[in-house]
Amino acid sequence: MRKLLFFGGLLLLFNNVAFSQSRTVTGKVVDSGNEPIPFASILEKGTSKGVSADADGKFSLNITRNILVISATGYDTKEVTAGTGQVTVVLQPSSARMDEVIVSGVVGATDKKKMTVSVTKVSSEQLNSVPAASLASALTGKVAGVKATSVGGLPGQAMDIQLRADNNLNNVGSGPLIIVDGVILAGSLADINADDVESMEVVKGAAASALYGSRAGNGVIAVITKRGKGVGLNQTRINVRNEVGFQNLAHELDVAKHHPYDLASDWETAKGKYTKYKGVTYPANYLGAGYDPDIKGNRPIKADHFMDNPYGVVRDNQAEFFKTGINYTNFASIATRTEKNNLYASFENNEQQGIIKSTDGYKRQNFRVNFDQTVTTWLKLSASNLFINRETQTPGGGGTLFYNIARMEPDVNLNQLNPDGQPYYLRVNHFVGEVINPLYSLWKEKRNEKERRWLGNFSGNVKFTEWANLDLSYSMEIRNNRYTRYNPKDTWTRSGGTAATKGQSYTNGGLYKSSAEANNQNTQLTLNLSQGFGDLSIRGRLSYLYETADYEDFNVSSSIFSVRNIPDFSNFTSIDA
Repeated sequence: MRKLLFFGGLLLLFNNVAFSQSRTVTGKVVDSGNEPIPFASILEKGTSKGVSADADGKFSLNITRNILVISATGYDTKEVTAGTGQVTVVLQPSSARMDEVIVSGVVGATDKKKMTVSVTKVSSEQLNSVPAASLASALTGKVAGVKATSVGGLPGQAMDIQLRADNNLNNVGSGPLIIVDGVILAGSLADINADDVESMEVVKGAAASALYGSRAGNGVIAVITKRGKGVGLNQTRINVRNEVGFQNLAHELDVAKHHPYDLASDWETAKGKYTKYKGVTYPANYLGAGYDPDIKGNRPIKADHFMDNPYGVVRDNQAEFFKTGINYTNFASIATRTEKNNLYASFENNEQQGIIKSTDGYKRQNFRVNFDQTVTTWLKLSASNLFINRETQTPGGGGTLFYNIARMEPDVNLNQLNPDGQPYYLRVNHFVGEVINPLYSLWKEKRNEKERRWLGNFSGNVKFTEWANLDLSYSMEIRNNRYTRYNPKDTWTRSGGTAATKGQSYTNGGLYKSSAEANNQNTQLTLNLSQGFGDLSIRGRLSYLYETADYEDFNVSSSIFSVRNIPDFSNFTSIDA
């Protein structure tokens, strides 16, 4: 009986000891400004037992030991002693830079020094350190080995970005996979506003193929936009920026100011008007107005073939072709955060006129709305929306413009009038028929493109346990494009005509319209696993990605308008295509 009482008392003692050592501790994790740090990690030291704080930084954990280890991304890890009351833990910002934490192409946020692949993170401060026309140009010079070039040089034109491919040849399909807030971008970065970007991560290696498939073989550029998380609790931040800039041609082409043709003995009598060549008969009233059917003969090359003969007049025709373009940006954003949600919204109006005369260039309006909502402790919802409205006017005349201005002889007067009084006489050089006045095509032909894009990502995170959660994401990019090329009925061409029209005739005009629509969607499910075993931490990710892409286009064209100034297909007797 005594032994039974002894063992009963010993068991009661053990129960009392166990009860006294196991208890629930509650607390809150804040920063030095007493603002809560959401989703901080709280771990009982020496065990694998831990929890994550909620959106308000609050936590509750059942412990048997007295030491807690608290950590959060961007803050120094801290150990505290758990008392009997509520614990308030103040974390200090980490001395390590925040841009050393990588989230693309890896399993969760990872310190850069632990990465096995080449990943570079570019912060918003770096992107906006120098004003840039687009996000792609803002990336230039920020990441070693990245080549971003604009082949055409037109305002708003997409830039060719290469991370791993051949930098000497323009290989089709060698560009990286671009992801904006989870949306796999079918278009380019030209329309993305750098002011909205929190950071960019450039994965040069093919490691991201494990997450994004074979399309990531040339590397990945992941763009993370602002979401209002950096604003203090129950605070609102408004940002307004206006910027004006100017564009000019860096330098003109060096063209010859002399020629190899033989000059007339009295060539100086026409000096200041035109160049008078030997063997050529000019009409009495000729003032150097380009092609004239009354001019007889052709200019002979001088026997020595040296290009040392002066022109009768030298003009700066490149100054007539190029202009000073104005760029301006109007930007406004608002960011706010409460206990359970955060919101970021912005508007940008951007215009780039370019440097080519009679061309309006590029205009764009961006509307962005990002928000995050904590529904419960186990469910979080997020949405990212970007609406883009852009309009581009490309130079009339196409690719021959620069050929014509480069071959233009310096005695040519580009500002002569056509036979019917239209500006910019087309056949501006009597002796070189294939070179026409590029200013006429710029003034007469209109090429306009309008495009609307919607980039959307809608995601949720479901937390099953402390070590397992599920990300669900649906994203889309919808593009609608309209293009118009219009030549009026009275557009001149350099062939046909009579002496009265100086060998020119009307084309009777033409109209071309095209329409295209693209719809790209993807759905992704990702199971995130994370568990600690003492000093060993294991992370894993299982992901499934399903993509669809639809594209359709339509175009129609016709020529020979019935009447003038009605740019509509009802103004044609027949449709060409």
